[in-house]
Amino acid sequence: MQILVVGAGAVGGYFGGRLAEANRDVTFLVRARRAEEIKEKGLQIVSPHGDLTLLRHSSLSPQSGIFRFGLLKNRDVRVAVLP
Repeated sequence: MQILVVGAGAVGGYFGGRLAEANRDVTFLVRARRAEEIKEKGLQIVSPHGDLTLLRHSSLSPQSGIFRFGLLKNRDVRVAVLP
């Protein structure tokens, strides 16, 4: 299942990162600056449930418009869905 995560901050980064850790097909839709940060430092999660750094995550922007599941915060719906 292809999963699109809008944003890779506290919420999207955590849940998308955990899904990627579980070998799920996750694509992060992020701004260019955030994409560069992730490419340089990896996606870093610091959590009481275990720390994680995903290095070289290859899917930082959608390559296709077909996703089976999307993950985004409620306040991001307007930006992600509406033109």
